[in-house]
Formats: sequence, C-alpha cells, structure tokens
Amino acid sequence: VRAFVFERGGNACAVYWHESGEGMLRIELEGNVWLKDELYGEELPVQADGGAILLPISSRRYLICSCSKEQLADALAKAELI
Repeated sequence: VRAFVFERGGNACAVYWHESGEGMLRIELEGNVWLKDELYGEELPVQADGGAILLPISSRRYLICSCSKEQLADALAKAELI
C-alpha cells in the first residue's frame, strides 16, 4: 500500500492505493472522514469496525479527514491491511 498525506481546504488528506492487488485497510481515526474516488468527486460509503474504519484498497482513492495531517499520517503508519 502506498499513500501520500497532504492538506487541502483545512482538512488532512491522503491519496492511497494498493500496488499489486486489493484488500481492506483497517485504520483508527478520530473525527469526520470522507472517502472519494476523485478529490472533488462523490463521497463513497465508509464501513465502521468498532473504533476504526475499513477502507477498500485497489485503485487510487482519496481519504479526507477533519484531523491534523500528522494524526492522519500516524494513523496510516499504524493501519492494518486485512
């Protein structure tokens, strides 16, 4: 899994993708999150898993969060591919 974290419009954002397949990423994040296929596209559903969320991983997607850029980067570093 590859990811780049950046800030846009006052929110932390990450573009992420799976290099060689697909799966689900379990990530613990605080605050509001939005998932999109394109940065300005339609919002996709996010699946909750206890205190975490499950994100589909295959082609490029954008995760937008109301947390800080540092919190998002830390959460991605601790995320689990399932």
